[in-house]
Amino acid sequence: MIKRCFGVGLAILTLSAPALAEMPHQWQCTWTGTWGVQGEEAQEEIKIAGFMFAADGGWVIRANAEERAGSSHLRGACGEGDCWFEQKFPNPAAGLTYFSMKSKEAAYTKDPRVITYTGTWGDAEDASTHKGTIQFSSACKQLKLARPDDIDQLMKKQLGWDDESY
Repeated sequence: MIKRCFGVGLAILTLSAPALAEMPHQWQCTWTGTWGVQGEEAQEEIKIAGFMFAADGGWVIRANAEERAGSSHLRGACGEGDCWFEQKFPNPAAGLTYFSMKSKEAAYTKDPRVITYTGTWGDAEDASTHKGTIQFSSACKQLKLARPDDIDQLMKKQLGWDDESY
C-alpha cells in the first residue's frame, strides 16, 4: 500500500521537463525546522540530513531525521510546490507518520540552494488525519557525481539504508 501511495504521489507531483533541464539533478541537503501538536503552543526541533534528486519528473528526497522522539528515516517527493513525506522510526510500534507540505524555493544562483516547506503531519497516508503542523528549510549543495547512478551507493553508505531496506 505504501509503495502504491508513494508511486501515486510521484505521479501527481511532477515538475515540467524544462525546469529540470535547467537545474542540477542531485543535491546533498540539511533541513532544520520545528513541528507541533494541534492545539499546543510548544514546538519541537527536527534536524534532517540526506539527499534530493530528480526522478520521475519531480524531486525525490531520502534522509535521516533526529528529534526528541528519536531517530527516523524520511522518504518523499516534491513537484510544482507540493510535497509528501513518509517518516519511519526504527521501532515498528511507533508506526508511520506522513507530512503533506508546500514548498517554496528561493532563487537559485549558487550553493546553497534554499527551499522552505510548510504543512501538516498525521498518521494516515493521505495526511487527512491532521495532528499538527511542521515546517523546515533546507540548505542543499549540488553533488557532482561521475555517474548519475552513483547517488544510490552514496545514499546507502551515508544514510545506512535504501528503498529495499527502508
